[in-house]
Amino acid sequence: MNSGYFTLLSAALGAHVYAFDLQVYCIKVVTELLRNKNPHLLSRIDIFNVGLGTPAVVKVPNNTCEGTFGTGGVASASSLLTAGEVVASIVNPANLLPTWRDEVTLVKIDTEGAEADILANLLPIVEAGSVKNIVVELIPAHWPSRGSSLEAGIKTMERLEALASRVVLLYDPVGFDFPKSPMKIAGFDGDLYTKFSVSALVRDRHDKKAGCNVWFTF
Repeated sequence: MNSGYFTLLSAALGAHVYAFDLQVYCIKVVTELLRNKNPHLLSRIDIFNVGLGTPAVVKVPNNTCEGTFGTGGVASASSLLTAGEVVASIVNPANLLPTWRDEVTLVKIDTEGAEADILANLLPIVEAGSVKNIVVELIPAHWPSRGSSLEAGIKTMERLEALASRVVLLYDPVGFDFPKSPMKIAGFDGDLYTKFSVSALVRDRHDKKAGCNVWFTF
């Protein structure tokens, strides 16, 4: 969720949104924005102070909504807290999402490197046919410090690729050096690509220490 842009946008378009964030300050910021500026969206948004992925208890920064939090790894709560930290939980998404909806229209993931771990835990829901779309930011260079590894992440991405009816790569200013085909989607103004290897994409982003956004449709 972080600053809540896509949370509010999706709700404004009529969706019911379940948003997750480890940082309680981000939740405070978005909740105040809803109450003060967008009260008509309150009934469409449920916000949870948890992260998704392999279950763990972790330390997170307090009184900040820094968007790059966790790029160097999320600290275990086993050590003493400092004055600027609070404890939060990471939970398995497979234990949460099915209790709310039989069908999830869109899962949007932007977690600064935790996406490989989250997606690995989300796979059972995708395999059950309960998720229709995933848009995810991939930053493979951060995966080893965020609960996964390059090879484990590639395995997860290849499984998603096999399940998907379409995989679309969105434009990124750091170019892509692997075979792909440009495509167009009506109403979308920007460079899009298809017919590429997800594993080649991941290795390309890893080697360049870059990120990108990928859209899976199931």
